[in-house]
Amino acid sequence: MKKDTIVQFICFVTNLEFEEFVKRWEPISKQIVSDGDSMLQEAAPLKGKNKFKFVLQHECGTKDFKFAFIKGKNQENFPEHRARIVQAGGYTAIQVQRQNIEMKNDVKVIAFIDHSETDIDFYNKQTYRHLNIYQAYYESCAYSYVMEYFLPEQDAPALLEQLKTRTGIEATVYRECPVLQS
Repeated sequence: MKKDTIVQFICFVTNLEFEEFVKRWEPISKQIVSDGDSMLQEAAPLKGKNKFKFVLQHECGTKDFKFAFIKGKNQENFPEHRARIVQAGGYTAIQVQRQNIEMKNDVKVIAFIDHSETDIDFYNKQTYRHLNIYQAYYESCAYSYVMEYFLPEQDAPALLEQLKTRTGIEATVYRECPVLQS
């Protein structure tokens, strides 16, 4: 990750399966996020409820940053596409320990931290191999922090249990999808 970079997180609330989701959203997203690097991630099928089934993570320079999909609103419903878009907003990296998930047997847990959370040290004290921390770049961002934990797959359930003891946290295991990568 380069200096002066903003990472935009665009989340999708949907019941669509991967193939159907990609068929509906890939043409739109390729037009909108044509500059910078993008990565689509899908929530792993776990017990319990995951709010965001897909997360598009888009990285670009601060000078090139623009809101993707929708300007002016953080959420939009698109019944014809059977999905709701939640723009989490643009974030700057304050800690980057890892750029990708390519280590064997590792998974990525993404945690969206609500603005009401004040004990950020709690998140640093969890068990993980690597941790990327993104802080809201704009006051209008949906969350104050987004954290990416990289850890062995067998340790993910325990981390999720710890994270979900906090209020206002959306966290789950995500896997990188083979589409929408620059």
